[in-house]
Amino acid sequence: MAGIHYLSFIPAENPAHRSQGMNLLLMVDNQGEDAAVTVRFYGSDGSDWREIFAQERSFQGHSHIHAYFHLPPACFAPENWGGETLEELVAYIRRTSPRTEIMADIATISEAIHAQELGFDYINSTLRGYTSETAGIAIPDMAFLAEMTSTLSARVIAEGGVWEVSQLQQVLETGVYAVVIGSAITRPKDITHRFHTVLEKFYS
Repeated sequence: MAGIHYLSFIPAENPAHRSQGMNLLLMVDNQGEDAAVTVRFYGSDGSDWREIFAQERSFQGHSHIHAYFHLPPACFAPENWGGETLEELVAYIRRTSPRTEIMADIATISEAIHAQELGFDYINSTLRGYTSETAGIAIPDMAFLAEMTSTLSARVIAEGGVWEVSQLQQVLETGVYAVVIGSAITRPKDITHRFHTVLEKFYS
């Protein structure tokens, strides 16, 4: 529909688990009027893509929207999907392309440890604050990043919530290998909105 742009989505878990549902966050930019649309999700087992879930939603006009969805367990039932497990996928990459480096997105220290045990080279805090288990946690979570760097031998990547130079300095001091700065650089609408909010309050 004209005016509606799907910017990105963040799954609560990565990867999906067979026969388990999944919560995910869809970021939507509606530059048009209020609209009701059917949001469709597609999946692939490596051969072809097919629709696995659809739900009608109403999106407020001229807004940046965070829309939450729950994909039921049937979407990931074993009888609907073939393919390999994450363990098998990592083993395949190591066997066929040993020089390729791989990265895992995690939200908790247990997920980070599991990713390291599987052999990931980089472990990224991308999902921190976006899963059902970590929702509401302020990011960047300095204590969590420090725990990751002190616990893991894999390289730790910090991603999420870094808006200020002072935050970048704090994140680097936790010992991470690198920092990903996204919205603070790539989303002009979000950047200018912070200034607009101050101006609006001042002149109101």
